[in-house]
Amino acid sequence: MNRALLTLLASCGCLLTSCTTWQGTTNNLSRARHPGLLATAYVQASAECRALSLQVYRQARVHLPAALKDSGWSAIPGQSGNKPPAIILDIDETLLDNTPWQVRAISGGYDYPTGWKEWCLEAQADALPGALEFVKHAASMGIKIFYVSNRKAPVEAATRVNLKALGFPLSADMDTVLLRNEKEEWGSDKTSRREVVARDYRVLMMFGDNLGDFLETEPSRANASVRAKTVDDHKEYWGSRWHMLPNPMYGGWPWSILGGQSGLTGDARHEALLQKLDARPPD
Repeated sequence: MNRALLTLLASCGCLLTSCTTWQGTTNNLSRARHPGLLATAYVQASAECRALSLQVYRQARVHLPAALKDSGWSAIPGQSGNKPPAIILDIDETLLDNTPWQVRAISGGYDYPTGWKEWCLEAQADALPGALEFVKHAASMGIKIFYVSNRKAPVEAATRVNLKALGFPLSADMDTVLLRNEKEEWGSDKTSRREVVARDYRVLMMFGDNLGDFLETEPSRANASVRAKTVDDHKEYWGSRWHMLPNPMYGGWPWSILGGQSGLTGDARHEALLQKLDARPPD
């Protein structure tokens, strides 16, 4: 993505239709000025975003043989031991494309959670480019596939229907779809669910669209500089053990930029974002 587009996305506050981070009303916004429109169009319709998704899954596939062969290879820092292999994947905007719901929200002038549960229950999200082929290939190599999502437990049955209809492998002998609040200790921080998987499996790779899909929530919700340092501190994982999908629509990063100003709306939000970004003024 070029710098001009990144700047435009950020300065427009385009992520404010988040199903996990941004909440509020947009009824006073015209559709043409909705802060999430450009980001949604990028994900749903741009060739560039399609290429990024294909690239992530193709690169991961290249690393699979080495990951399987090397008993010391793990996507969980500090994990060791001779265990059967597994892969952990987030669902939304990692495997499934939910941009139709984003379009509905923009058209209807509403935000999460309005309409989100209903969309999940429809079970008609498409697979992201490259995702299904990669997951099926990994499963064919004897790798256990776990889906760790912050969708809430009441939509698990519909989520399974959606995944199965697309051809994603689901285990017949154990629960591999681990959703938020499915157990009391399974909150929005995915650490406890990753630990459940890592207890019995060597986790070869993890996939997601948000930092919290790889690391515990605190650094994922920290300010932008702390999050950037966290990424750099784990640079040996990216592109081999950890695989990040592009999602300019929602996630933890908008909050990390605005912090205490994340509740602002309209022009105030626009100005706050501009003040946070580097314009690199001339000397």
